Amino acid sequence: MKKNALVEYKPKTVLESLDPFVLADHGDFHIVKEHEEEVKSSIIAFLDMASVAIKQDTFYNTKEEQKKAISEIHESLFRVNRGLYTLMLMLPGVTDNSIQDGVVNLLSSTTKEEEGSFLTLAEENDALRMLSAKLLDGKVQRLFKMFIMLKNNKVNKSKVRKIILSTILNAEEVGKGKLAWWSVKYRRKLRESLVHAWGQKKSYAIKNVLGKDELTLTDKRLLARELGKHVHKKEDIKMVQECVCFILGGTMEYKEKLFKAYYKAREVLEEGKILPREVLEGIRGKYHPDIDSSRVIQLTEKTMTDTDKMRIQNSAKKGQVNIEFNPMKQNIVDLYVYALENGMTDEIQKALKIKAKKIAESYPVKYEKVAIVIDNSKSMYGTRKQKRRPLAISLAMRDIFKVTAKKSSVKFTNEKPNKSGLAYPKGSTSIASSLVEAFEEEPEAIYVISDGYENSPAGRTHEALSMIRDMGINTPVYQVNPVMSGEKKGIRLLSDEMTPMPVNRPEAIGLSIVRSALEADLKSGIRGLLNLSRPSLAIYKQKKILNG
Repeated sequence: MKKNALVEYKPKTVLESLDPFVLADHGDFHIVKEHEEEVKSSIIAFLDMASVAIKQDTFYNTKEEQKKAISEIHESLFRVNRGLYTLMLMLPGVTDNSIQDGVVNLLSSTTKEEEGSFLTLAEENDALRMLSAKLLDGKVQRLFKMFIMLKNNKVNKSKVRKIILSTILNAEEVGKGKLAWWSVKYRRKLRESLVHAWGQKKSYAIKNVLGKDELTLTDKRLLARELGKHVHKKEDIKMVQECVCFILGGTMEYKEKLFKAYYKAREVLEEGKILPREVLEGIRGKYHPDIDSSRVIQLTEKTMTDTDKMRIQNSAKKGQVNIEFNPMKQNIVDLYVYALENGMTDEIQKALKIKAKKIAESYPVKYEKVAIVIDNSKSMYGTRKQKRRPLAISLAMRDIFKVTAKKSSVKFTNEKPNKSGLAYPKGSTSIASSLVEAFEEEPEAIYVISDGYENSPAGRTHEALSMIRDMGINTPVYQVNPVMSGEKKGIRLLSDEMTPMPVNRPEAIGLSIVRSALEADLKSGIRGLLNLSRPSLAIYKQKKILNG
């Protein structure tokens, strides 16, 4: 590989730390002049990807195309500067998928104290623990999925084993007492993770020891060495031992009620009412196939989160089971996905207004009058796994932009919205005429919400906007894009006369503002990135010192 080339995409290849293009220098940094454009394009591509990429099919790109593009973007930024790459993973708004890939890349690569890096090895280790904790505090299954990614990539250095074991076995402290629940709900992922950390032989020995009535001195030493040292609160050791025994498939006299319910439900389904719905459904399917699945929904209503209750509404209705959920506990995009699928209610509409207003309060750009153009062509439907999500993001952003201005107008490129404000995807993409109409209203700014694919005809929006610019009309036009384009390795713009704003989660729109700063001034933009991420690392270090 050429020393001064960006790293090319190589599946399952360990990233190499070559001479960086941006070098930290006594509290400041400098950019290797001949690589300035590569640095800018790498950082901007990462911000776009980290804002919208989800490693799933899109309307125009396959899952493999998306994964290839995402991998290339990660490798390109890693090449710019390992420490900067790590700090950018810590930015607010970076998706969990990006964090997973980033941590796996850092743990897979050779770690050494590098001259010119933005972080020392100790700071990078703190950052890795912070990123793991961020996943633990969010959708914890994504943390366990990251551990499986490390296993599949055959990454098993001591640092990896320490992160896996200290995270899982200390879950009684870090996870607020949820280790037993996770042991039941995510048993397979946890088993794979622990076996990867300990190895098959040691895992088998631990399982057998935990199943014994009487322990030898050797047994006690094994448990103290492999389990006890990772448990923060010593009074939790017995519970952790039970959880590990259950995860590994061992047998013992369980005292934890969840584990008792798990085995009793095989005989009597009702005994499993405290179990997670998915787990009890699995038991029903295997041991009680004659019982209808609606019975599981009835039994586990109290164990379901509001998100679970929202997601199983269709199944509940089919089984004639009434399950209510609280819209205020859902995020704005998921609420719109639900409303597009099941229809709007007064309660959901009220929650959407409250959430839009709250998000708009932190949006830094305010105008007196704005125009909003929404692409609701067929491609904005999304895919089978992400049904209606792009359009749901569009409707959420519409609500937010309307709140940020005193006056606003909204135009849809295809089918008009219904009385509830819901619009559905249909037909080809024709944005130019709606954009021209938006300009005629003389707004201070225009937001075009689109995935960037135009086919009726292609390029017409750019032509129209170029003509408007030639007339001396310089009204800013922002393209809000909820979808990553695999072939563009970032987002796809309708026109280079537009300012791009990639958004997957409206709450994290701040990354788009940083992106604009980078376009205007590369060095100032990088300083902005550092100012967003470095403080959290300093706070983490201070807490670590205080906690000993």
